[in-house]
Amino acid sequence: MSRHLLKVFVLAAFLIISAQSATSAEDTELLEVINDTGQPIWALYIVPAGQQDADWGNDIVGDGVMNQAESRIIYYDPAYRYYHVKFILDNKEEYILPNVDLLDAWRINIIYDEAEMEFKINKNARG
Repeated sequence: MSRHLLKVFVLAAFLIISAQSATSAEDTELLEVINDTGQPIWALYIVPAGQQDADWGNDIVGDGVMNQAESRIIYYDPAYRYYHVKFILDNKEEYILPNVDLLDAWRINIIYDEAEMEFKINKNARG
């Protein structure tokens, strides 16, 4: 009798985990991130605001670099509206753009604003 109970328990656990994974995949939005900095990006991280202190997560660039006008596709959780974007350029300088509003975003461009001499995010919203 205990083997049958164990099988039922394992099956129930599997179904719960599968349901949570499916829900997580459905609750994400696709986002295209484009490098318009004029320089290669060596590393790129995007995390919900407030979570970067614990872990910036995986490098979105992956192997190699993200050259000018290249893009990467990520999935983000729209339950969080604001995200921090951290990137490292060819000169090994690290930049953080805090509280980027990703509400309804489907594409963001990381740009260098020469007039203001700073990096910014341009957002293209769904709609």
